[in-house]
Amino acid sequence: MSETAYKARALSTGPVFSVLEADDREELARCASPSAILRGRAFKNDAGDKVFFLQSGAAAALTRDHDQAKPVLTGLYGPGALCGLESLLRQGAPASAPPLTVLQSLSDVSAFTLPVADVLRVARRAPAFSLALMQTLAGEAQERAARLAEGLGRPLELRLAKLLSQLGDKLAQDDWRPSAVAGRLSQSFIADMLGVSREHINRTLTMWEKSGLVFQNKAGEIIIHNRKRLRMIASDDNAAAQSKKNKDHEWLREIDACLDLGLNQSAFDLAMEAAKRAPREVVFRHRAVLSAARAGAMEEAFSLIDTFNLCADPSDEETACLRPRLLRDKAFAVGQETQKQALLEDAAGDYESVFKACKTPYSGVNAASSFAMAGDMAMAGRIAGTVEELAAKALSDLDEDEEAYWLRTSLAECALLKGDMKSAAGLFRQACAASDVTAGKKATTRRQLIRLRDNLPIDMGWIDAAAPQGRAGFFAGAISRDSAADASALDEVKQAAKDWARRERIEWACGALAAGADIAIAEALLEEGAQLHVCLPLEPGAFFKASIAPFGAEWPDRFAACMRAATAIEWNARAMPMGAAYELGALSAMGKTLRQAQALETTPDAFFALAEPNADTPPSLTDVLLERWRAQGYAYDSRQAKWAARPKTTDQDDSTVIYALIAEFSQSASNEADTVFETLHKLIEQTGPVAAPVATVAFSGPHKGRDSKGRDNHGGAFLFKSADQAIAAAHSVTDHAISSGLKTWLDVGVFAKDALQDLSDIAALRGHFLTASCRPATALGKTYASDIFANAAALAAPISAFNYVGYASGQEKIDPCPLYLLGQ
Repeated sequence: MSETAYKARALSTGPVFSVLEADDREELARCASPSAILRGRAFKNDAGDKVFFLQSGAAAALTRDHDQAKPVLTGLYGPGALCGLESLLRQGAPASAPPLTVLQSLSDVSAFTLPVADVLRVARRAPAFSLALMQTLAGEAQERAARLAEGLGRPLELRLAKLLSQLGDKLAQDDWRPSAVAGRLSQSFIADMLGVSREHINRTLTMWEKSGLVFQNKAGEIIIHNRKRLRMIASDDNAAAQSKKNKDHEWLREIDACLDLGLNQSAFDLAMEAAKRAPREVVFRHRAVLSAARAGAMEEAFSLIDTFNLCADPSDEETACLRPRLLRDKAFAVGQETQKQALLEDAAGDYESVFKACKTPYSGVNAASSFAMAGDMAMAGRIAGTVEELAAKALSDLDEDEEAYWLRTSLAECALLKGDMKSAAGLFRQACAASDVTAGKKATTRRQLIRLRDNLPIDMGWIDAAAPQGRAGFFAGAISRDSAADASALDEVKQAAKDWARRERIEWACGALAAGADIAIAEALLEEGAQLHVCLPLEPGAFFKASIAPFGAEWPDRFAACMRAATAIEWNARAMPMGAAYELGALSAMGKTLRQAQALETTPDAFFALAEPNADTPPSLTDVLLERWRAQGYAYDSRQAKWAARPKTTDQDDSTVIYALIAEFSQSASNEADTVFETLHKLIEQTGPVAAPVATVAFSGPHKGRDSKGRDNHGGAFLFKSADQAIAAAHSVTDHAISSGLKTWLDVGVFAKDALQDLSDIAALRGHFLTASCRPATALGKTYASDIFANAAALAAPISAFNYVGYASGQEKIDPCPLYLLGQ
């Protein structure tokens, strides 16, 4: 292909040039000169006689005002864009007049430079091209006005989210990929573009990093982990909500949005970082405790109340109600009836004190309900009568479309406590139709009603009718290696999945998207309006290569469509494409489903699409997963279908999921470290066969860094075949006096079986375990678990065994590290 033909073909990919006839496009191609602009450099156009067509990379338009103040961001350009069009309007202007708008590369840019005179010459004889140029200029003017207006009325968080979201969209390799590298953008440069201080940018990026939204690596690059969540933050709907409420706390909107969706862990991460960044704002400390409580981390929540010195003033309703809320949570977690009764009575008394000070429905209805839970129905009824009057008056002052969920549920609860079951049921249904109803709010209501069952004539059927909540579902299915041969089976699976989703009211679903039944199920769920949470066993690109691309031409498009429509996408970044990686990914997705069901006070469910049994082939992973789910007694539906025969292969996958207990300690001499490690080894062996390790790895030396007293860090890892073995070992260590000098972490990864024989030091574990790589800075004497371990272990241990404690700072900045604390 000639150089001119190549340039003409490149220009045709741009919307502006696509309207040109081939001859006109070739004429412009002959005038085009290739350009390369390094990241951070300005486009040279001193004479104002050029425009630029971007082939790759991203650029920003920065506009000064007429007083030549610092330029601010007014436009973003990506591949296929024609930028610098202001030069067309400068024809005839004095050459000495400095341009108000300059172009700055945000990444390495490859572009074609086109002389303005040639562009205008072609435009004069090509009306469609001339119109396209005018439309592009009008669009840029509109975008510039919108960005300038945002700078005056939109909070920084939303503007920064929009900038990174749009930049990620332009730099992502495929539009379905959930992550993108935004490149090395200094915080000062971003601050200048958005017209704010560097500290504003620093604290917002730090908050987002703590919640796994973005990450800044050692090279200084900003990596967007979750483009979908950035889009949600940046959306106009969120901006409108922000303008009505919480104007002074731009971070509070995202925290409350996470709570409303039942994403209590994300809310906790954001609230904790916000509390550090704005220590005088009590509202962030309140949300941190509240989200910890909703996530079931009661020990953490009680500790935070003391740390933050909250609930000292009974007239501050929000914070004063935290302690009685936690006492009530604790009451329903203890097994001893006398202790439960004492805790409920304390909670009721505390709520009553707050109600007397504040005279508001929130503390009042909780006081009444707490007395009812403690068995004092007379006191509950008296307080309910007073609260009913307050709530009815407050509700009468609201417009029909104003937020009214909590007031309506307060009225409904009062009617219930007074014994008016019919009115209560109707009022709860009205509350669930309020404009501000969310799954997270309904979960709080359902939890309250479930706790009232022992003392009121209601059961789960009544609760499901009064405050219905959709289910959380897991899904898994067989791979299709021949979509044409499997067309009938895929149609069957998709229809069965739609029937399941409709019948069981599946509103939240989690699974992978391998070619075949996975994608058919996901499509069915999306068509039925469920939120799709994709949990991939591998990094998205590696998963596409291994589980989509080899299985037929139709699957890439269907996979991409599901990824675009998904509410959230997560993956195991540390797994290699081995068979056990898929098992671990599915176990993690199962755990996420169970946790979401708990957070939303709903029922977990599952759908499995199985191949008809064949004596010549071993059980598939889907068969194994079904048996594990069924063994726990959870609800499920399944469908068997006749799939095309699997090709015979001689390849044998000998990979396995391995669970680990990793310990780190500091000693001044290696012989002291050896003694500690030997003690740990004997301690674990003494716990019985269940805790016998598959392998052990000792590591030590200054290459691991030294502690604050100048001692070398040493440690070891004990590897097990099952989660319960690792948990048993962790308890044996935590319960021993030796734990006071240890940092211990539970983790899980995938190994080729022969690799277990070659482990010699911590370096061999880094590619498998998150905690071995980033080495979280955690408290001595306690055992923490990585996020993937806590999820993968959810079928082996009660969900309450792990309390979420948020992202821990790592001794090495490798990955974000969300952790759980192992309970007693």
